[in-house]
Amino acid sequence: MPDPGSRQVSGARRTPSSDRGAALVPLIVATGVLLLVISAVVNLVVFQYGKGVVRSALDEGAPVEQASRSTTGTFECEARANNVLSDLLGGQMGTGVHVACVDDGTRMIATATVHFDGWFGSVTDYDTTLVAPATRETRRDDRDPPRSIPLAVGLLLLPVVIVVLSIPPWPERQSIATSAACASSLLYATAPNAAAGAAIADDAVHQTANNYGIDNLTLELTGEWCRGCEVTARVTVTIPAIRVPFAGTVGSFEWTATSTARIDDYRSISPSDAP
Repeated sequence: MPDPGSRQVSGARRTPSSDRGAALVPLIVATGVLLLVISAVVNLVVFQYGKGVVRSALDEGAPVEQASRSTTGTFECEARANNVLSDLLGGQMGTGVHVACVDDGTRMIATATVHFDGWFGSVTDYDTTLVAPATRETRRDDRDPPRSIPLAVGLLLLPVVIVVLSIPPWPERQSIATSAACASSLLYATAPNAAAGAAIADDAVHQTANNYGIDNLTLELTGEWCRGCEVTARVTVTIPAIRVPFAGTVGSFEWTATSTARIDDYRSISPSDAP
């Protein structure tokens, strides 16, 4: 005769080890997204460094202080700019910069055509053209950090903030469910009888839910309650799919932790408690 705390469930059984393995999935995804965003930010910083080096090279080749017709030939202008580039911007980035100097009759004008290969394919390549010298007022504005940089950095960091705020509830809820399942199976297996064990295990799960502020933590007990028998506790928790800062949660999914305990082979069981 089946005991009141036991309900049979068809289908494959999940082991605690598989539950713990499933908890690693969101962490792996979060780590991948975080590394991708960090790489994009570093790529942006490298591009800005290269752009600054090119500007310095143009200033060296055609100084802004030249107010009258330059006595420096175009060859020397290009040589001085290329020397700066070779010192500060070698390797693949340096090969993407080409400097040309032109004498317009009043001053020497240096122009750099820039192409930097992006780290994520041709979509992220950086192309621009820089010219020197310009008027002092224009040059001063050019040296100011572009206003788009803070916006770009903010857009790159936004996914990191979302991931950090949304991923932690996943392993936390999974850990809570796993701990509750282990405690419930042990309490059920060591109780005086099946009915008392089911009540004690259910109280323990409800207490865990109250401690962590979880509304939906459910318990299911399976297995025959007898000497040498194994009983299994399944604790199901609802996990928010995404937690949007200051807005709440979006979507959810259920996750079940299982734990099995063995009733002692030589424990005393009264005839009324025997199945």
